[in-house]
Amino acid sequence: MGNLYRGQGACNSRSCKLTGFKDSEPELVYLVQRVSDPAMAKIGICEDSARNTRLKVHMRNGWEVVYTRSFAVGLHARLVEKAIKRLWFTERGWSNGAARGEDWSDGYTETVLLNDPARGEKWTQLTPLALWTDVMVEAERLGFDLDEQRAEASEG
Repeated sequence: MGNLYRGQGACNSRSCKLTGFKDSEPELVYLVQRVSDPAMAKIGICEDSARNTRLKVHMRNGWEVVYTRSFAVGLHARLVEKAIKRLWFTERGWSNGAARGEDWSDGYTETVLLNDPARGEKWTQLTPLALWTDVMVEAERLGFDLDEQRAEASEG
């Protein structure tokens, strides 16, 4: 539970590391949204394989998958997610689900309201595309786009 309060996600245990997300394996960053009231979006990471069930679980819980981005190296996906959480919740000061006082569920430390007048004029209304642009900019800023292009070139 301490990981949640620190914004590190629910599953940072040894068993999850053995069975789920692996820094050395292909993984992906995803953005999901809920259009129910209040409408919100969530950034997350999961393994990029046929056996991955994370996105299916989100869909069963009312989320819609909006964008995904594969990374050949899972560590890159993890670092992009971490950079996005720092950007949204520390640098921009947006409230995540934990700060908003929501019940623990569905990765609430990674959620952002799409319409929140408390954020101020510049950020009051957010769209999934604007949030995903942050993801793509951070991946490029961290140099991972170039790494991914090199990996694809060496395979082809």
